[in-house]
Amino acid sequence: MDKSGWLVITLSFIVLFICIYLVMYFFGIANHDSQETFPELQSQVEQLELRVEELEGQIDKLTNLIGE
Repeated sequence: MDKSGWLVITLSFIVLFICIYLVMYFFGIANHDSQETFPELQSQVEQLELRVEELEGQIDKLTNLIGE
């Protein structure tokens, strides 16, 4: 493939990614201040992180019991 073919392919991908980003931005998916946009989701994430830490502690306890 010659240079113009590669240029067309490269520019097509760049335009495609820009369009995808604009669609995501329009629907609020790519919003960088998502913590302010979705406060209830942020609180759920924090609760899940705490639960994961609890489960990791329980796994460590069980691992120690099995090892003894």
